This record gives sequence, structure tokens and C-alpha cells, in this order.
Amino acid sequence: MRTLRRSFILALAIIGFFGISGTVGLWIAKEKLYSSPNALVFIDSPDGAFRAAVASYVGGGGFSPYCFNRLFVVDSQTPADRVADENNLVAEGECGSFGSMEGGISDPSDVSWSEVRTLTARISLHSATTGLETFRIRKMAASGHIRVEFEVRQ
Repeated sequence: MRTLRRSFILALAIIGFFGISGTVGLWIAKEKLYSSPNALVFIDSPDGAFRAAVASYVGGGGFSPYCFNRLFVVDSQTPADRVADENNLVAEGECGSFGSMEGGISDPSDVSWSEVRTLTARISLHSATTGLETFRIRKMAASGHIRVEFEVRQ
């Protein structure tokens, strides 16, 4: 009876170990996968002090394909490898959310600066909500200097 109990506890410990290891592994893989976009297109503010960046993330293959766009706002001094930081994110949606898609790269024709400190993004909700459960937006950039306005189009 005692050996059966020890075997049961050992089995639960092994299952727990692999469960936690798998969860951590998937989290690390997701962070690496989504940390660098396939394409990054910049739109400079009228005074050149800030930049909007539309990032396209495409991949996954046949079993788990994904395609989404993210919109970031950074100051002009931010290096390109630091733009796609979660703190700089102002919007996220399916591919084609902020413009047309060609070859997996977004044409950011729907993102423009309406004023020196106001960024306008026209969103296609039809294409933005086909695969993601949510469409995330933030009305103020993390710097606190840029207001982001969204226009929904059909």
C-alpha cells in the first residue's frame, strides 16, 4: 500500500514537472515568435519627432497559421529593433486591419498623421476580427505625447 502511494505521488510529480515545463516552453516560444515582425513600415510625424510603425507578423505553416498587424508609436530616436516592444503598442488586429496586404506585408495606407501629435488609423473591422478574439486599441501612446484616433470602416 505504501509503495502504491509513493508511485502515485511520483507519477503526479512527473506530470506536474512536464506540465510546467511545457507551459514555460510555449510561453518562451510565443515571446520569441511574436517579438520580431516579418515586416516593419514607418510613417514619420510631420515634425519628425515621432514615428508610427505598422508591423506584420505572418507564419505558422499549414497546421497553425497566423497573420496579424500591430501598430506602434515611438519617438524618432528609438532603434528599429526596439520598436516592436509591447509598451509601444497602440493597436493590434488581423492582417489587413490598417491597409491592404500584399505577399504578407501590410501596406499602411490607412495610417496617417492628421496633426503633429495626432495619429489617425482607419480600421477595417471586417478583416480585423476574422481570426482574433479581440481587437486591441490604445487611445494614447505610452509616451503620453501622441493621441491616437481610430476610424472604423466597413
